Amino acid sequence: MAGESQGKPGTELPGSGRERGEWWIRWACSFGHLHREQIGPKALAEKECDRRRTEARRDKFCPRHLVETRPMLFEDAAREYLEWARVNKRSWRSDQDLLKRLTARFAGKTLGELSPPDVERFKADLAAERSAATVNRHLACLRHLYNLAVRDGKVTSNPMKGVRLFQENNTRVRWLTSEEETALLAVVHEPYRSFCLVAIYTGLRRSEILGLTSDRVDFKTGILTVDRSKHGEARRVPMNSLVQEVLRRVPRVLGETRVFPGCRKISHRFPAWIKAAGLKNLHLHDLRHTFASRLAMAGVDILTIKELLGHKTLAVTLRYAHLSPGYQRQAVERLVEERSDTVSSTDAGRGSARQ
Repeated sequence: MAGESQGKPGTELPGSGRERGEWWIRWACSFGHLHREQIGPKALAEKECDRRRTEARRDKFCPRHLVETRPMLFEDAAREYLEWARVNKRSWRSDQDLLKRLTARFAGKTLGELSPPDVERFKADLAAERSAATVNRHLACLRHLYNLAVRDGKVTSNPMKGVRLFQENNTRVRWLTSEEETALLAVVHEPYRSFCLVAIYTGLRRSEILGLTSDRVDFKTGILTVDRSKHGEARRVPMNSLVQEVLRRVPRVLGETRVFPGCRKISHRFPAWIKAAGLKNLHLHDLRHTFASRLAMAGVDILTIKELLGHKTLAVTLRYAHLSPGYQRQAVERLVEERSDTVSSTDAGRGSARQ
């Protein structure tokens, strides 16, 4: 109730006959919010009550608005974004890694203090040591963090506005030769070695192998079941004899259903193995490329490769088409076949006319 003070019973001063204690005030601001504050002595509480009432009427003062409009630090916003990602994104673990680097760079700044030039400097510094794709993933995470902050009224603008992502070379196809595969596997220890073999000979993505559970490995039918692929759909992947042999000998961890529970750090370890094996320009995802490339070079049709890779459309799979022996030659040869059929039909027609 506006302007009302409320006493809280306290102790009596010896011989004074007066109560002494902590006094509270209760008042309503011009926004209709009811507030209650602990002040102290009665005289101070009465004075503070009058001041609050005047502020609320003249300046539209509201403590709740002060809290809501307080500038948010970047590290606090990153923490809230990660909590949101845990619930709404399957890739929240990747965001967790991205946010660590973003927070290390922008900690101590409020959301409103971060500017496009700040982002451009971060982009340039990160590009000096990381690939264009890695830089883009960080920038995309930063953009989404700010989009949510703008939506929730925590900041008015996004510093990613006007910052361009790097152009990525998505047509890159790198695969392992037999010699390179031998060199790589020679320096990789278990269980990572088995992980790499499964990737090379099934074409499964890193996340799909990490999420593979023992109940989804059916040795009777020779089928692996991926409950949720990149596109959110389940798919069945056939195992060849090598994959079955590898998975049979992978040791199981007591109480753990996943086949490779200890391989989450494989992406971090992979560059060291590449260096030790004397290889260059190779990434973990290229093991999946190896699977597809070898199928194409073995003459497997492009639609079958698409199904085995779990691609949603044919567009991505077509990057392997040029590796198929005679793929283009067979295509242009159809023109000759069609011409032969046309000529034969024409000659047959002329023969009938002569008769």
